[in-house]
Amino acid sequence: MQGELKYTSPDWIGFTFPIIRQRNWIHSWWRLRLTSLRNTHIYERESDDKNAATRKGLIKVVSPIPYMNLSEKKVGELLSTGLFDADYYLSMYPDVYLSQLDPLLHYLYFGHIENRNPSTKFDTQFYRSNYMSENQRFCPLIHYLMREDSGGVKLRSDNAIEIDISEKQLDSNSRLALQIHVYYPSHFNEIVTKVKKIPSRIDLLVSTTSEMELKTIAQIATRASLQNKTEFRVVNNVGRDQAPLFVGFADTWSKYDYICHLHSKQSPHTEFGDRWRNYLFDQLIGSRSIVTGIISLFERDDNIGVIYPDNYFEIKPYVGWNGNEEYVTEFLKKAGFTNFEITEKEPDLLAGSMCWMRTAAYAPLNHSFLSYSHFEPEEGQLEGTLAHILERCLTVIPVLNGYRTCKYFNGIQNVEAYRNAWAKSHGHPDADLSGT
Repeated sequence: MQGELKYTSPDWIGFTFPIIRQRNWIHSWWRLRLTSLRNTHIYERESDDKNAATRKGLIKVVSPIPYMNLSEKKVGELLSTGLFDADYYLSMYPDVYLSQLDPLLHYLYFGHIENRNPSTKFDTQFYRSNYMSENQRFCPLIHYLMREDSGGVKLRSDNAIEIDISEKQLDSNSRLALQIHVYYPSHFNEIVTKVKKIPSRIDLLVSTTSEMELKTIAQIATRASLQNKTEFRVVNNVGRDQAPLFVGFADTWSKYDYICHLHSKQSPHTEFGDRWRNYLFDQLIGSRSIVTGIISLFERDDNIGVIYPDNYFEIKPYVGWNGNEEYVTEFLKKAGFTNFEITEKEPDLLAGSMCWMRTAAYAPLNHSFLSYSHFEPEEGQLEGTLAHILERCLTVIPVLNGYRTCKYFNGIQNVEAYRNAWAKSHGHPDADLSGT
């Protein structure tokens, strides 16, 4: 997309403007101020399908937007800081790209309410939860801009980083593996497509729950002509993706310095499961450069225990202890961490359990501490199981072992494939049905 392209906004906006880029923000902003939007309101979608509602204009008035009368100077200050990055926003959020709404306007009206980030430098949810006790619908980025006491204000959590994706070659001698649990074989193709883009010396540890499924995924790997050393195992159908990681392949942890855990996530209890899964795959193994950047960061800092992408924006409202506090505390005591106490200062929780781990940071979990018998029978539970406890411990145990967690804010590496996957999962007419 180039800056000179134009599109017509939905009827509720009622005018045409150029796609915002850093160089023409004043033009776009003043076209906004010269419209009726100057005195309009924040909108909330009435449809369960929020993105479709955006396209169709299914909205209702909720509250006024006082910051729409910001001065040119204030808007200039906002964009000159680099805290809003139109290219990042359009690459991270394909629904915005496909809707053809101006990215800055989308963030000001909708994006911040949906916990989307305007750039890698500003965490919307973090800022709101730490500095905005009132008026949760006021835009956090504008709130920061209007502060008179911005000194010392944090825009991201202390564990937030960015991955250097300029490095192309993986010079490390570290032992690396992907542990992939495949409960849904249909999603293994997605993983294989990305695996072919990363260094072939990364071993694959692949688990599934039946001999029939193992045969299917082995055939997929063979057809893809993967060069990676691969080990397939059939594991017990308990503990979701956590039992295969900490029990099914427990004997392999000592062979590797770093393990990336992936699984064929479906999340049938959500309508955004496919988008969430695709986001995590792309963030963790979407390109050789992202893998190289992550491993390089591990090796430059021996104190890092786990590296994971910022939580997918649609899952953020649901991320928390969610009634598992007592279970987590009891489990950690059994693991030998008797002084653990849940506080607001605990590391950010990792939703979806996919991440890169330093194996040394996960004692005693990586030393046959668990067995299949510890896991509850599968009954579709949403909380309270050992699998849910372990998911929350992925960022806690490294800290208890003296390591730190790192959450990174990077754009999508394979933008077109990500947009196409999003479009197909959402039934968008612009989807390339021939494949990603």
